[in-house]
Amino acid sequence: MTKNHDIAFLSTQEDKPTILPLDGTRVELLRLRIPKHLYGRQVKLDGFLQSNFAVAGFENDVELTSFPYKYELAYQVMVESAEANLTMASPLLLDTVSGVQQPAQFDVEHNTNPNFTISIPCLAGDLVLMASVVETQGGVEGAFVNTRSMNALLF
Repeated sequence: MTKNHDIAFLSTQEDKPTILPLDGTRVELLRLRIPKHLYGRQVKLDGFLQSNFAVAGFENDVELTSFPYKYELAYQVMVESAEANLTMASPLLLDTVSGVQQPAQFDVEHNTNPNFTISIPCLAGDLVLMASVVETQGGVEGAFVNTRSMNALLF
């Protein structure tokens, strides 16, 4: 006999900027705390984040030409168990932004807004969104995440 549960909805969001080191260090962006009485349930998790970065301007004495840039962000949802162990809840997801920076005497800000939806068959801990900068080219600097959110339906 299966046990019927009411559907539970949990949500979290953050607007405070979090710096993303360009050396590939993984940082925690967001944590969705799951009450213990909801452990064991199936979860459908939707989320998004906004990652920002700048492309450095040119020096005054450099001939102004356009140049390519690339910014690659890796992010992943993890489950943190009661023993503080992190296990993968999603594959490693990548978001790449590339383009050509036109001549400018100032820094130009760009952003990317990846979305994700994952299913977890039997949840047993808090959900943690982690991210790192995988690769940069062409004067990319000042990477940070501004807005991010996660919404979970627990069945």
